[in-house]
Amino acid sequence: SEMCKETGPIIIHYINRKINDYESARDMAQDVFLRLMEYKQILRKETVRSMVFFIAHNLVVDYLRRY
Repeated sequence: SEMCKETGPIIIHYINRKINDYESARDMAQDVFLRLMEYKQILRKETVRSMVFFIAHNLVVDYLRRY
């Protein structure tokens, strides 16, 4: 989708800055958008971007807890 094309690189950069592993950051960014789909009923255009970062943050926290 357009959202993924626009926000994907930003999310990869955001995650990579926190975990310092580009390949994992790319995988996690993909997970962010998959998880976003679970919320599509409640998402509004204004809330999508903040939800993306909320999901990314939670994935980073989980990742850092494991590694």
